[in-house]
Amino acid sequence: MVISEKEYINALSIVRSYLEQVKIEVSVDPDWELKLNLRLDDFDFYNRVLHCFQDANLNTVRDIITYHEEKNLLTLRNFGKSCIIDVFEVFDEKGIKLPKSKKHQDIVNKYLLYCKSSN
Repeated sequence: MVISEKEYINALSIVRSYLEQVKIEVSVDPDWELKLNLRLDDFDFYNRVLHCFQDANLNTVRDIITYHEEKNLLTLRNFGKSCIIDVFEVFDEKGIKLPKSKKHQDIVNKYLLYCKSSN
């Protein structure tokens, strides 16, 4: 298939426009690197959550995200539903998002429904 120079230039402009849009959409929080290095002691977690993190030698946000992606936080000893909810809530307050698996999302949704029904 042979295309004309005009069609080629038009196609390039479409690709360039798309790449500019994608670049904007994937812009990263400029403070992300600083957030990754925050110590967990500086967060307002429940004591149980902090003890679980200390026992697993998890000290920074980067440690938590890495552990969560590799093993899942729910595999930590004595770390259950209320702990994972606490982590998501505290991190959300600071603008830190952990990837949520379906299991995590189900737990959070049930908790939110419980909170709404108890009010």
